[in-house]
Amino acid sequence: MCPDITLAGKEISMYDLFNTISLIAMAVFAFSQVMKTAPYNAHAVIIKKTKHSKERFSVKKESVIFCTVLEIGVFALFGPFLNRQFGDLFTSGNANYYGILVGWLIAFGFFAILLRITPLRNLDHFTPALPLGLFFFKLACFFEGCCFGFTADTFYFNQETGRREFPVQLVEAAVAVVLFFMLLVYRKKNKRVGTVYPLYLLAYSFSRILTEFLRADFPNVWGPFDAYQLMSAVFFAIGAVLMVLVLRYGDRWDAYFNNLNLSYLKKKESGPSKKRR
Repeated sequence: MCPDITLAGKEISMYDLFNTISLIAMAVFAFSQVMKTAPYNAHAVIIKKTKHSKERFSVKKESVIFCTVLEIGVFALFGPFLNRQFGDLFTSGNANYYGILVGWLIAFGFFAILLRITPLRNLDHFTPALPLGLFFFKLACFFEGCCFGFTADTFYFNQETGRREFPVQLVEAAVAVVLFFMLLVYRKKNKRVGTVYPLYLLAYSFSRILTEFLRADFPNVWGPFDAYQLMSAVFFAIGAVLMVLVLRYGDRWDAYFNNLNLSYLKKKESGPSKKRR
């Protein structure tokens, strides 16, 4: 829809540019959160004994940054890949944002366990990056002319489709901004560990069911609903199940991984001293 721009002598489409910016924005937000995750990262904490034999914890900032780089790297591998795979599976080759959500869970949830980071705390801190990235994803769609809205003579002309349409991409971008600030406020005020990611699944999938009524890029497959709305309903149910599980067992899971990390720390700290004896 918009002409390509030239950077360093190379032509780049606005779609590719904003998609790149979205990934950079997510990474920048993640790096802004690294020290908040330090107490839950076994590689970043050192146990030291004071004169009164009390334990004192100190943090290795470089270890926190290194672990975050690894998580972002895992997401960079799985996120865009699943984005395409979900599209091939559900929406005939189109990019599918739910692949991004699954890739995020893999990188900052399951992979965090391998890095000895408490996964629920990790997801709580990093999940607001998702709607931040979504904002730029939707701007990319607007400039590309994809993910278009219904025909409306009073709105903008889409060069890709050759008609005037409702700019639903901008509505979805605005929703992403609302979700971003909602998660930040919720994370600050809420004390229930592990609920930020399920909340985003619930909020995004519900909003997506509604905004799909403003789009015209997919045919209806079941009554007034298209494939994306049905998929959103599935992910809303997944989010609801995760929320119930986290509300019921989240504190236990959090304590379990914290104890694992503490055991690992104590074993690591006592290892060298035993060898010196």
